Amino acid sequence: MFSTHRSAVSNQKKSVIGLVSVMQKRIICVLLSVFLLFSVLTPAISAADTKISEIRFGLYEPENGDTPDFRVISDSSEHYEMSSLVWTETATGRELTKSDKFEYKKSYTATVTFQAKDGYAFASKDSLRIEYGFGSVYQKPSPDQLTAKSCTVRVTLVCTEGIIEAVSMLLTIPHAGYRSSTELSHLSSYCTLAGFRWIDESTGKALADALTSAKKASAIPPK
Repeated sequence: MFSTHRSAVSNQKKSVIGLVSVMQKRIICVLLSVFLLFSVLTPAISAADTKISEIRFGLYEPENGDTPDFRVISDSSEHYEMSSLVWTETATGRELTKSDKFEYKKSYTATVTFQAKDGYAFASKDSLRIEYGFGSVYQKPSPDQLTAKSCTVRVTLVCTEGIIEAVSMLLTIPHAGYRSSTELSHLSSYCTLAGFRWIDESTGKALADALTSAKKASAIPPK
């Protein structure tokens, strides 16, 4: 009976040892799976990667009536590239779409994320210099988020007046003997008429209301 009891205890010990061994193997398998998954999802960072110590970029700044431009201007495209650009209203946080239009004097925030290319890695926060400069604005923002392979920067800009690059207008042709016309049509929707006058090409002086001389008025006679 004593021998039977010892045999049962021995079998229990073997069962416990076997169970522990199986659990250890499972734990090792789980840890190995997590390690492999982390290795796949995490960009490879090599000690030999060249450190990026400076980011210099610009944006197409908000102008009244324009839609957001999602391009970034940079002189170091061989070291890093933009992976995302998001425009938001600074006051509300509302994200802008391609069809939205900037409003004059309103503040907007551009959130830009840069990705380091293969063989390069961003330096630490203390060693990384960021410069934003384009148009009339110059800033030295700090990184909002920073890893060796990714850097996110926020720039806040105020919408300026839109630049009118072309104006289409139509004048009534003056004829000798007729009063000078002040009618103007097909003007740009972004500007209004402040006033205009006819100039005598021979003297450089303003014409009177009545056009009395075809030569003086440089007019085309009616057919």
